[in-house]
Amino acid sequence: MRPLKPRTTTRLALASLLALPILSACGGDEDGSTGADPAAAGGGAPYFSPSNFESQLNRLDAYDRIVGLHAEATPDNAAESFEAIQRDYEGDHGLAGKVAGRQDDHAYGPADIGVAMDAGIRAAIASAKASTDAGEIKWAGQVVDKTLQRFFYLSVFHELQDLTRGHFDEAWGYSGLHDLQSLQGVAATASKREPEFGVVLVNPLMAAFEEAHDALAIALEGKGADEAAAEAPAAYVAAVAEIDRLMLLTFAHSVMHELDGYDGSDEKDVKLIEGRLYYDAIEPYVLNGVEGLDAATATWLRAQFDKDLAGIADGSEDVEDLARMKVEVAKVISALSE
Repeated sequence: MRPLKPRTTTRLALASLLALPILSACGGDEDGSTGADPAAAGGGAPYFSPSNFESQLNRLDAYDRIVGLHAEATPDNAAESFEAIQRDYEGDHGLAGKVAGRQDDHAYGPADIGVAMDAGIRAAIASAKASTDAGEIKWAGQVVDKTLQRFFYLSVFHELQDLTRGHFDEAWGYSGLHDLQSLQGVAATASKREPEFGVVLVNPLMAAFEEAHDALAIALEGKGADEAAAEAPAAYVAAVAEIDRLMLLTFAHSVMHELDGYDGSDEKDVKLIEGRLYYDAIEPYVLNGVEGLDAATATWLRAQFDKDLAGIADGSEDVEDLARMKVEVAKVISALSE
């Protein structure tokens, strides 16, 4: 294997930024939902009205364009490519504002995470625009990509907490499941992990949305277009928990995917930052208590990612304790698979 290039100061700064304490966020998620009658969906579709999730699909389309732009970025075109990424991120679809305003609504989740995610994305874009280093440009692209995936995941859970037709549809839009022939966001990542790990994620995710939709539709019978259900039916609560589990499981498998790919990669720090960013998405769940994996070990995993990322700067080719990292991530996968 060729020697690894020392990591640049800018990449070290990005890693530090991603580990900063979370700042306060702002805003909610109001997109002018129509709250149309359930019959508008037709054919048992797991949404109430497609007009409710147009904004969410526009943000997913922006994400797809961003991924395409950073995949093609090189030292020769990075400034132009990441300028285009910045324009798309800040477009009139409202993606940047929604990222900055997002909060983690899990009982165990860190509140006000949106500002930190937005800051990480903006720092990555700025570093890539100013860089002529191919590895740094790839690193920055992955920070933008994986942070936006986390945003979509948190947004699904956020919208499902509001028991209205419009907010349910917004969750459906953010899921990336609306077109099974062209999955987007977290759903697309789930599809990639299926053949690699011999798991089924997309169909159960779709089924869980259908169950949540049907339970909410019953609870909303007789309610006005913008009215909320008085309380969440037990079937709805169970379906939302399943949606959340499957998305977390997708991220846990993705951490393992990046660790598995480390040995054969020419850009080992890029694989590590991808794994670290996916781990960021599942860490609050892990710290909440996973059987066989205590909080100290969860903290060790994050510290190990950061230690190994820093270690590459001195030319190290091997991730310290890679085997143990895989063992601990496998425990998370096992807990989420039960």
